[in-house]
This record gives sequence, structure tokens and C-alpha cells, in this order.
Amino acid sequence: MASKQPSPAASAPSPAAAAAATASVTAPMIDSTQTMRALIVPQDPSAPTEKLLVIQLVLSEQEIAPESVPDLAIFKEYRLYSAVGHHEGKVLHALRLGFFSDEGPAEAVAGYLRAFFDAPIVTRISTEERERFAHRRLSAKKGTGETGVHARIELASTPSAPATSLADLSARTRIGSAKSGQGR
Repeated sequence: MASKQPSPAASAPSPAAAAAATASVTAPMIDSTQTMRALIVPQDPSAPTEKLLVIQLVLSEQEIAPESVPDLAIFKEYRLYSAVGHHEGKVLHALRLGFFSDEGPAEAVAGYLRAFFDAPIVTRISTEERERFAHRRLSAKKGTGETGVHARIELASTPSAPATSLADLSARTRIGSAKSGQGR
């Protein structure tokens, strides 16, 4: 008796199934619309949009694993998210923290985060990106031993007024003149 062996066509997956299996392994995780967007917002000075800023913590060709992101208490104060987009023909993954409407506070927080990331930078984003990630958050999972108490973050700017008032300066001048006149 000859045993019946399955034909090679019956045991091999169809080309469509093979392509789908390969795509599921290599395709980057992108939002549910499967739309690739530019990560860099073109600067259009005539656009009457509000200024939306984020701190870009990491930009990588590799997907950013939550296990590699330090779990910092400051991430509970702002929105930590991962965006996927294209830039200069490459698919890039960006780990971002937002959202800010002023550069001063964004730069202060970026300064604090330099202790944990190589080169956090403040960058502008589109209104659409803010809307897409307004309710989505990446959970950082790398333990850091942080207590949840923030180090003090101060804005480094020059004082707007001198520490001594003009009245104090003129009073000192009068007192100094009176003392020098008594010793003659």
C-alpha cells in the first residue's frame, strides 16, 4: 500500500498568508488609523495656530519598549507617549513628553530630564498630534528607585527688576555723603 502524502501546495502557506505573517513581525506599531505622519512640523509663520510644544526624549529607528523607559514621577504630571512617523524616508519612533504652550517651562523640564536621557529637546508639534495623544499614555516600566518627590525645577532667567530699589540707592548715597562730610 502506498501512503498518501500531502501535496507541497497543500502544506505551504499561501503567498498572501506568508506576506501577512511577515508584515505582522516587521511592521512598526502605529496608531489605529495605520497612517504615517511626519514627526517634524514645518514652520509656517503665517499659520494662526497656538504654540504646542513637547520634549522629545528619544528618536530611534527601533520601537521604544516601555521596559527601557525609566519610570520617573514627572511622567505622571505630563503626557508621556510614543509617536511613529516618517522623516527623510525613514520610519522613526519618538518618545515624547507634553504638552507645553511656553518654551520656558518646557526647557526647564528638559533640563531636569537630561539626567536620564541623552539629549532631550523641545520641539513643536501639530494640533492633530496633540489631539491623537491627549488621552493615550505610555507607561514607563524601568525602575529607577525614585520616591516621587521632584527635585526643584527653576526657570533660569534674569531678574526683571533690581534687588535694590531706586529709593534705597538714593538714601544710601545721602547717608554716604553725610558721613564723608562729617569727617572733614
